[in-house]
Amino acid sequence: MSAPTNRHAQLLERVASHWSFAGATAAMGAFAGLLGSVYTAEIKNAFPFGWWPDDPVVWVAVSFWASLVGFGIMFGLNIRGQARAAERQIDRLRDETRVLEGLVRTLPPENFLERFQSVLEETYTSVLQSRQQGPDQQRLVDEIQTNVGAIAFLARMFDGDHEGAIYSANIMLYKPMTELKDDELARLEGAIQFLGEEHLVLRESLSGLLVLNPSLAMSANAKTRYQDANMPQLVLPVPSPDRRCYGAYSGVLPGAPEAFLNPDGLSAYMNTDSLAEYCRDQKLFHPRVADELQTYFNTPPGNAVKSFFSISIPNPETFRLGSSCEPMGVLNIHSNKTDMLGEREITMFLPLVRPFVLWIATLVEQLKVIQAASLPSPSPANPSQEANK
Repeated sequence: MSAPTNRHAQLLERVASHWSFAGATAAMGAFAGLLGSVYTAEIKNAFPFGWWPDDPVVWVAVSFWASLVGFGIMFGLNIRGQARAAERQIDRLRDETRVLEGLVRTLPPENFLERFQSVLEETYTSVLQSRQQGPDQQRLVDEIQTNVGAIAFLARMFDGDHEGAIYSANIMLYKPMTELKDDELARLEGAIQFLGEEHLVLRESLSGLLVLNPSLAMSANAKTRYQDANMPQLVLPVPSPDRRCYGAYSGVLPGAPEAFLNPDGLSAYMNTDSLAEYCRDQKLFHPRVADELQTYFNTPPGNAVKSFFSISIPNPETFRLGSSCEPMGVLNIHSNKTDMLGEREITMFLPLVRPFVLWIATLVEQLKVIQAASLPSPSPANPSQEANK
């Protein structure tokens, strides 16, 4: 049906369902009844009026039958218009109900805010006690683990504390190619996942790497938070700008690389069973990348990840300088159940864990400073010349 015809039909339905049309319909029926009661004999003798060419036209009968037919048509249109109006109201009610259900589902469980406050105070107390002993590398690692574990625990609580569900969180730090030395790149190259292409020139094809530190990976079950001993060394590629987009298709992996590059700093996927197929349809990768993703999420330890979302970790320089800086890394949160949190719930959950993410950024920055200071100074190329200086 064409658009003008639809508009005309909708206009007719609105007119027919109006109270004035119902009044006109009743008036038409009353008029037909009046004619039938006053001119009963004339109408009876004239039926069927005008059947033969020589019969005279009895206008009273014509008016009666015309008004009766008109009443029937108007009555039918009025009933249809009211029915359509009721259907539209029911559809609007269903839509509003779905919106309300969505809002209810996004609300945190009962007592979540009290438990959130408890976790926040516990984390803050742990960090303060650590700070009183003075900053060192191990204490900073412990503080980061405390915050990462708190995020995994809060995700589990916010999602409803499902029995048997395990929620995990880990950190991937960004290493730009310009800062990677050849020996460090050679050490990381074997751990890079989902490249697809063989013999890829990494320094030309990638802008950097996202490197997971297994010692900072934490998990939470119904009882406790603990270090995730099953988390392997994982390195993900961040493509160079000319390899990130091909027309309408993206060349960036879902998850950490996508969150790192997205302006909103978020990437989520609710069911990893269909992630490989999604990449085949919606992404532009080397064909082997989707196969590698499918294998990874179907075999240990990747098969323990059924849903995930990744959020970028801001660089503290962003707040010091008041201008946008490249993120320092990505925080990944995943679960062994599908539909973790849900897309709508994530938008409510992220502001709650923002303080933990910012504190992690500060701690990681301090950890980098201590690690850099602990590195041995490079030996001079010619000691005698250095001594003469």
